[in-house]
Amino acid sequence: MLGVVSFFLACLLTIITVFCYLPSLWCKTPLKFGRICYYLSAVGVVIAAGSFLSAILQDDFQYIYVYSHSAANLGFWYKVSVFWAGQEGSFLLWFLFHALIGSWLLYKDRLTAPAFWVYCIIQLMLVIFLLSKNPFVLGMPMSVGAGLNPLLQDFWMVIHPPVVFLGYTAFAVPFSAAMGSLLTKQIDKSWIKTAEIWSIFAWTTLGMGIFMGAYWSYKTLGWGGYWGWDPVENASLVPWLTGAALCHILGYMRKKSTFTHLGYGLSWLTFSLILYGTFLTRSGLLSDFSVHAFEAGKSLVPLAPVIFAIIGFSGLLLAIKWRNLSNIKFEISYKQWGFWLYAGVWILLIIALLVFIGMSTPIFSLLLGQPQNISIDFYNKSLQFPAIVLLLCLTIVSILRWSKNIFQSKKYLLFSIFLSIFSVAIIGIFYKMHQLQYFLWAAIAILAIIVQLKEQAIEKIFVKIAHAGVALLLLGVLFSSTCQIIHKGIVFQHANSNVIIFNQGLRYKKSQDSSDGQGFIHYFSFGKNTMKLESRLDSRGNIGVKHPAILHTITGDYYLADRGKSLSLSFKPLIAFVWLGCILITLGGYWAWLQKVKS
Repeated sequence: MLGVVSFFLACLLTIITVFCYLPSLWCKTPLKFGRICYYLSAVGVVIAAGSFLSAILQDDFQYIYVYSHSAANLGFWYKVSVFWAGQEGSFLLWFLFHALIGSWLLYKDRLTAPAFWVYCIIQLMLVIFLLSKNPFVLGMPMSVGAGLNPLLQDFWMVIHPPVVFLGYTAFAVPFSAAMGSLLTKQIDKSWIKTAEIWSIFAWTTLGMGIFMGAYWSYKTLGWGGYWGWDPVENASLVPWLTGAALCHILGYMRKKSTFTHLGYGLSWLTFSLILYGTFLTRSGLLSDFSVHAFEAGKSLVPLAPVIFAIIGFSGLLLAIKWRNLSNIKFEISYKQWGFWLYAGVWILLIIALLVFIGMSTPIFSLLLGQPQNISIDFYNKSLQFPAIVLLLCLTIVSILRWSKNIFQSKKYLLFSIFLSIFSVAIIGIFYKMHQLQYFLWAAIAILAIIVQLKEQAIEKIFVKIAHAGVALLLLGVLFSSTCQIIHKGIVFQHANSNVIIFNQGLRYKKSQDSSDGQGFIHYFSFGKNTMKLESRLDSRGNIGVKHPAILHTITGDYYLADRGKSLSLSFKPLIAFVWLGCILITLGGYWAWLQKVKS
């Protein structure tokens, strides 16, 4: 009961706060009552979230949400993850994060009153969603729950969704700061510092969430990859790409007072893409195209008008104020690192546009009456050249940051080029890479890593770490996808059957029940190593998910997967570079954020 009352009070206080801050758009007005209301709304949502979690942990199946997503025999952490396993719970989590960050911003006075009004409007959007998808709806008292989807019964389910939602929430800060600046009579640069700090935090956090999701897919689902270009996966990738562009532009804006239009535009675009992705994921329109999408239902009724109203009105505000934005003319010179940063930003936006087209194709085709998804080949072919150009821009920026002229430090530059070509030749021959564009891609990626080693100010080392991570990630993507070898149709007639693959013996040894009785484990020996395939059962006793067996080696991963009537064993060269690149990007991003906070 306490949770229900707190939930509705938090919603009501959010609405009151919006009206309290509304006069700040045209005049200075006392905001003490509005601040108190906001703090109380945050307290309310914390109590509501705590009560909601308590209901899940105590197996209170009178709540429809708890019954639909939980079960008494779930482990503790899996029960915790039930909180955000469904639409209602994930919106409550978003509301919680938004209120907590808002309270911090209010306490530290990081946003102007008009900007905080915009921030409260976003919170009002979440309130509208939650009032239509209430997590506290009661049903018939039940003794058992329907259970959590076996695919979601994984360690990464506990941390991946909250991290993604934290990233989404944090991107509301630069959006609010930019829109709040446009709502004032005199537009200035005061919003940039707050926007830059929160953009870096949001981008790094969202990226970490995406990386977690990719690794979860790789180690759990058994299809052999880490990114399937699923529309829902892409819905988080696109704002991450534009967010990367935003972080770089805001940093340059603060130093050079240029790219003003681009800074405002990217602040609007990035958060608008998050809202658009929310619409795609939760409207049910993608339920036939994505395994991650929520099923179609009544959620579209409040979702679409509210989301597109925020996108539309904020976009209209930006268009009206466009001419009033001051901007120092940008002198284009290929000898300045700012030119290549600017070029890299536009390459990021081109990549984001291509992915946006791909993820929106199901919606566009649905409107035309011929629903269809876009093929993975579209992404693989269309993104190759932009990826190479992006690496080139990253490399040149790094060179020019430690040299005023690209033609200076010739010895180190020539040595770096020679070393990258030599390295890619050796690696390419070893992994039997044939196509010229892949050699070019790999050579530039290795060059981008090498130039990060050039001596530079210690306070800029986070830039080198993050950029090296990007290059390493793209290098791992290249080799693990283009040089992988797959053996399909592997069948064992009985125990101790042996098949020679990759010059080693793959032998089926035995099968047995898992320790918790909720699945089966199949044991294989591969060379001198043991590999285990595990099948998990759902609540009906059917196989719900088949976990692959992965053998990590220095040169790559051996990936054994159950395909139903047969097995497949694949070799994925240098896939560890993908995960190492993700780690470096995350470390570099958070280091950059901490440096900005300290300054």
